[in-house]
Amino acid sequence: MNKVKIEIRSSSLSPAFREELLRIIKEHPGTCSLGLFLNDAETGHRIEFDSKKYKVSDSEELKEALSQIGVELVVD
Repeated sequence: MNKVKIEIRSSSLSPAFREELLRIIKEHPGTCSLGLFLNDAETGHRIEFDSKKYKVSDSEELKEALSQIGVELVVD
């Protein structure tokens, strides 16, 4: 896999959530590009971002850590 895409609900955004997400990303460095989808269920809008700073591993540990904070991996 060349790119790991994750989906985040806008309702979950808070300073604590952002800190935890960043901690997880930093703890799982790798060679895969990181894409983020920000979804707003209220408006139906979806915004896609690509990280220029971070790359991550495509590991089960990353998937598990993300799922624990309510972040889903997006499969194309």
